[in-house]
Amino acid sequence: MSYEGREVSICQKGHLIIAECNYGGAPEDCYCGSKIVWNRSIDDTNCEAVGDFPIGFFKAKTPAVEEVCPTCNHAKLIEDTLYEIPMCPNCQSYEIYSGRHQPDYGDTPFEGSIKCADCGTVLF
Repeated sequence: MSYEGREVSICQKGHLIIAECNYGGAPEDCYCGSKIVWNRSIDDTNCEAVGDFPIGFFKAKTPAVEEVCPTCNHAKLIEDTLYEIPMCPNCQSYEIYSGRHQPDYGDTPFEGSIKCADCGTVLF
C-alpha cells in the first residue's frame, strides 16, 4: 500500500510551501528558518486530490517583490509573497478543512468545499 500527496504549509512569516510527499509527513521548519504554524495534507493516492487547497484560497498579506534587469528584462525574485494564516471570518477559528476532491481520477471539475471545522462556514 502506498501514499502519494502534498503538504500545504504556512510558516510564522507567511511563506506558503506546497511540497510533494510520500511518507515523510509535514515539514517542521520553513526554508527561511521559521516554524510551520499551519499545515494540511492533500491525498493524491488515487489521483483525486482529496482535501485540495487551491492557491486561490490563500490571501496574500504582501505581494512578491521582483527586480527586473534593464538589459535583458530577466525578473529576479527579491522577496516571496507572504500569506495570511487561513481563519474563519465568522468565528475566528484556524480549524479549516477541505472537502474538495476531483472524482474520476482527475481531469474533471473539483467537487466539495473548504469549510470551518468549528462553525461550518463555507470559505471556498
